[in-house]
This record gives sequence, structure tokens and C-alpha cells, in this order.
Amino acid sequence: MHPAPPRPAALLAVLSAAFLLGGAPPAPAPDALPESALARIGSRRLRPGTPIAALAFAPDGAHLASAGWDGFVRLWDPATGRETRRILAGSERLASLAISPDGRTLAAAGFDRAVHLLDPSTGAERARLEGHAGAVLCLSFSPDGGTLASSGSDRTVRLWDLSSGRPPSAIQAHADIAPAVAFTPDGSAVVSGGRDRTIRTWSRRDGRPLRILKDHGLQVAALAMSPDGMLLAAAGESRSIRIWNAPSGRELARAEGHASGLNALAFSPDGLTLASASDDNTVRLWDPLTGKERRILEGHRHNVSSLAFSPDGTSLASGSWDGTIRIWNLKTFKERFPAEGHDGPVNAIAFAPGGGTLASAGDDGTIRIWDPTAEREIRRVSAHRGFASTLRFSPDGHSLASGSATERAVRFFDPATGGEARPALARGGEIAFSPDGSLLATGGDTIAVHLCDARTGRLVRDLQTSDDPLDAVVFSPNGQSVAAGSSRGTVRRWAAADGKEAPVLEGHLGGVFALAYAPDGSLLASAGEDSTIRLWDPAANRETRSWKAHAGGVHAVAFSPDGRTLASGGSDGTIVLWKVP
Repeated sequence: MHPAPPRPAALLAVLSAAFLLGGAPPAPAPDALPESALARIGSRRLRPGTPIAALAFAPDGAHLASAGWDGFVRLWDPATGRETRRILAGSERLASLAISPDGRTLAAAGFDRAVHLLDPSTGAERARLEGHAGAVLCLSFSPDGGTLASSGSDRTVRLWDLSSGRPPSAIQAHADIAPAVAFTPDGSAVVSGGRDRTIRTWSRRDGRPLRILKDHGLQVAALAMSPDGMLLAAAGESRSIRIWNAPSGRELARAEGHASGLNALAFSPDGLTLASASDDNTVRLWDPLTGKERRILEGHRHNVSSLAFSPDGTSLASGSWDGTIRIWNLKTFKERFPAEGHDGPVNAIAFAPGGGTLASAGDDGTIRIWDPTAEREIRRVSAHRGFASTLRFSPDGHSLASGSATERAVRFFDPATGGEARPALARGGEIAFSPDGSLLATGGDTIAVHLCDARTGRLVRDLQTSDDPLDAVVFSPNGQSVAAGSSRGTVRRWAAADGKEAPVLEGHLGGVFALAYAPDGSLLASAGEDSTIRLWDPAANRETRSWKAHAGGVHAVAFSPDGRTLASGGSDGTIVLWKVP
């Protein structure tokens, strides 16, 4: 199942409490395997598995910081792409991030309305700045590091004096949301942009207004100033970038080419290049003096939300709602760390009946066939125009069915060739074959599991719930039961013959995205939004084991035919193989 990106506030509250009680987490070893894990297929480099809200390079370029919708700030080594530290910053989704000029303080903020000042070397929170009445959408340090500017959905700009600790100077800046703020390079003023179609400049010393630009028509979402302070760029939902001479307010150029609204702008350290990020999934590079497009950087599969140039200007980092960060080499315009394995979340996994191969499907719309022993990709199939959400082998292994929630279709492929085996069925994205291959169970974002004739697609029976949307579906090995995972963290089970419901299994802290029975039926595996894999004794209706190895939600689980191995796939784009107890 492909979930909505945000993590529920309740789940973040549980995580917050855990870290508050246990202190700041140690620097993780992202590729280290946890206990009981046998192997990992794919890389977690620059793949946090959560939508990215903001990026910032340390002044010395030693690390890249990202802020995610899951409430974590992550530090990455830009030389290797590996995560070096993870810091829980607040109890809700993050929206903004900034690093002080000396690199010793990291500021993060978002929907909990507070600004969190963090020590990047230890992960400790130094201070919590409160005052905003809504989400904090943008942060900017003054060049001397003495003042932090913040702006947000409460329409204000606040100037925090970090040396004195005095209450912030609150400026009633805009008549609508203020998603952008930046200091001028000399530190004497701040510039803010709002959805009220104005760009305003304010005195840092006393907050008085200095200038207003209001005839440009932009609902401003992003601002950037050139390092020499001569150019001001702004963009928003209109797909156009406007560039002004900052001292005079005279418009110099317009840059147009994006197919959707813009979310971020950044000048290169030498001021000769302007980068933009858009909802059209692209990053574009421009000549800021003429507005001429120089290059399009493509690779993200969702809205590109954030940008950051490395201090030496040789690299550009982009973050996206697809849960990935990409670092672009600005000499070759290629990614420094291209994806290994799926280019995005792994949503489904299935072992072939003989156990010699493993199939996976993901957000990138592909099905991949792997040799799990050699951890090597054998074949790749472009299966869907949208993301692939479910994957099942037919009992005889001659057909591989893939469901897509975006297409609302089930497609059938020959796993030996990758060609389509038969026409598609217009059914929901979640699918499961009965053991004899006669029935196909479908579901996904509905309150019912539909049992259909696998050959004709004719509806045989509906298994109903009251109001609990179902995301995953699987038959028991003997075909007598059907299990489904719900968006409320429960596992529901019914008798396939008459629809009688068995006791509900509870334990997950978020939606259950995937289910799998062991071949002998003695275990039922579930996985979901809370990043855990859980093993259940279906006869005793109790949990027996839980594991955690993925960054972000776990979207897929599958047992090997001998029942000794369980495979899991996550939003971090990796597959982990577990030894079943």
C-alpha cells in the first residue's frame, strides 16, 4: 500500500516521549543490519523515507541537514551519502531548517509552532523558542549569527535575539501566510514574502518597514538573495520567477519554464546561477541576469520542495516529497549517488513459488526480479504509469500480478520474460490469489475486501467492515481465511466461505500496509506506518515478535516458500531479509 506521507500526530507524540525519556539518539549506522536480519538489497543513502521539507549545508560543507515530515532532522555526509545523525525536533511535521554561520547551531521548526535550536554535534536541544501562533514555515540566520528570523502561517515575521534571549520582535508583516524570509547579506534588514502578493523589507534593528514590492502578482512561496545583495528573486504558484535589482526594486528579468508552481529558490555561492524547485518534479538552473534557462535536472518523482548549494558551489542538493534527497554534480549535471534498487519506496514483495527469485514493486512504477542469494537484480519491468502497490505470484508461478492504486488496475506479467501474460482487470490496487488460484481478493482504501473470479474478474462476495478502510489483503495458505490490514493499525480476518469475522489483531501504532502468511499458516506477518514488522500467532490471536530496520514506513512483507526467511520492503527504497524464528 502507498500511504499518505504525513505521520499521525499520535505516532509522533509516542516517538517524542520515547526520545525525551531516553535522551538524544546516538548517531545511527544506516546500513548496519539489526539482529535477525540476513541481508539488505538496495541502499539507504540519501533516502530518509519521508517527504523532505527543507535542506541546509553546513558552512564548511562537512554535512547536509534535512528536515522531514516525520519530525526528524537528519545529518548526511555529502561525500558518501550516508546518514550520520538523526535528531527528533518537535512533535509534528517539520517545515523549515537553517544552520548558523559558525555551524554550531541548527534551527528547525514546523507545525508545532516552536523553533528548536539544536546542537548538530550531539543532537541536544539548546533552546525552544515559542511565540508563533501557527506553523513556522521559514527560518534565516543573520550573517553574524546573532539574530534568527522566522515567518509562518500566522502572517508574522519574528526576529529572535539569540545573544540576549530577549522576547522576539514580532512584525505584523503580511495579510496572508508568510512562507519566505531571508536576511540581506549585510545583515541590516530582512526580506519577507507572503501569499498576499507582497514582498516587504524590514529593518533588523527596529522592525520598521523599508520597502514594499506589490505589483508583481506573485503569491510568494520562495525568496532568495544573491550573495552580493544586488539581486532578489521570488517565485510562487504562478510558475514564473521574478528577479529584481535589490537596492532599487527595478525588475531585471523573468524566468519561465516550470509547468507547475515553485517551492524553493537558491543562488549559487558566486551568484551566477539561480536554482529553482517546482511541483513539476524538476530542478532548473537559470542565468539570473537574463532569466535564460541553462539546465533541467530530472529524477524526482514528486514535488521538489527544497534546495541547497554546497559552500564550494560544486554541488546542488534537492529534496522532494518522494522521500529522497539528490545531490547533483554541477559539472556533469548527474546525481552523485544514483539509486541502488528501487528509486523510491518499495510497496510490495513476493517470492516465486520455487523460492529462487524475489519480485518487488515500488513507487517508481517498476517490477524488479531479484536473485535474493546474490542480492542481484535479474529483470526489470515497467509495469504501471503510476506507482505499483501490490504484487503476487499465481500459485503455479507462471503469472505475476501487480496492482496499482493510481491506475485502479491489476496487470498480469510473465515473470520469465517480463511481457504481459493477459489483459488487465479494472480492480483496486491491493490483490491476493487464493491458494488454488481460482479467487482473487482485491481491496485498497475501501471498507470492503472483494472476492472475485480470478479468470473473469466477476464479483463473488464482499467482506465488509463498518468504517475501517482496508489497505492490505492476503489469503491464508489453506484458503479458508482472508486477512486485511486497516488504516487504524488493526488486522481484520474473515472466513472466506461465509464472511464470519475472527478476533481483531491490534498492536501497530499506524496504518497496516502489508500482510503475509507463513507457508504452513502458523505465522502472520504485518507491517506498517510505525516502521515495524510484527509476527502473529493467528491461532492464539497474539503477537510473538517485532522487528524494525527501515527508515520510514514498511510497505511490503513476504515469506520465502520454505518459511525460513521473511522479506520486508520500506519507504527508504530497501529490502531487508529476516531469519524467521
